[in-house]
Amino acid sequence: MKRGLTLVLVVGIFLVTCTTLLAIETDSAIHDSSSASGMVRAINPEWGNIDTDFMYPDLERLGITKGNMFTVQFEDKSFKVIMATTYDDVQQGEWVAFITPDGFLRIARNVESAVDLLGCKPGDRIVIKN
Repeated sequence: MKRGLTLVLVVGIFLVTCTTLLAIETDSAIHDSSSASGMVRAINPEWGNIDTDFMYPDLERLGITKGNMFTVQFEDKSFKVIMATTYDDVQQGEWVAFITPDGFLRIARNVESAVDLLGCKPGDRIVIKN
């Protein structure tokens, strides 16, 4: 009886883990032919970084890779952003984006506030274009 229960628990944990991983790996944005629309997940109040729900597959689908410039747009404002690895990949004040350890796209400015210029808040939809 214990052996059967243990097997059921292990299989259950495995299925939950696989389901969670599949949910994380799917596209999170709404795509059209040349852009993607995604959600602002959070704003860092201290630095003004914008955490989005865009994930690597969203960027890949648009052809955005490390070193590429792309456009981020919110309402009538748009800015050119470089896809990088860290803030230090650009000069102070320049726009930068990278995938965070939790797998989502962060849009920022090196040592300056991205949200002050873009003007979005959590829950807003933003657009990225290659």
